[in-house]
Amino acid sequence: MTFEFDHLFILTDIGASEANRLSSFGLVEGSSRIHRGQGTTNRCFFFHNAMLELLWIHDPEEAQSEPINQTRLWERSTNRNNGACPFGICLRSTKDSDDTIAFSSWAYRPPYLPETISIAVATNSDVLTEPMLFQIPFGKRPDRYSAENSKPLKHGVVCAKLLV
Repeated sequence: MTFEFDHLFILTDIGASEANRLSSFGLVEGSSRIHRGQGTTNRCFFFHNAMLELLWIHDPEEAQSEPINQTRLWERSTNRNNGACPFGICLRSTKDSDDTIAFSSWAYRPPYLPETISIAVATNSDVLTEPMLFQIPFGKRPDRYSAENSKPLKHGVVCAKLLV
């Protein structure tokens, strides 16, 4: 296998108040990020092998610009209560990768990454009723981040709280 699950994003309203509910369950929130030029911001929860990203549009103009518009993030976000799927599934290449992409894709070069790096976005990205699928060549498990980039991985989740 040349890829593995990296993270799940869920499109939310501005500020992702859902993160507060996750924190009340005992999850520990990690760092957030503004995706400059893409028009999105996030709140993240890190686990040993993956991440949960709550994502929202903070700049509609950037999100609707070229080439960002091709991702259809704007449409997914603004129509998520009307049938558009708010989820994105990200795979990452493994250390043994031969640069194989898990699906038919197009190269997305967001402004916040160096020009030499692209994200492989599935060619069905314009099918808004399905999750957005993409693969990154630079991802790694959060438990393998360097000390200076480490994230909180221990959570105080109590199962009884999840059932309420």
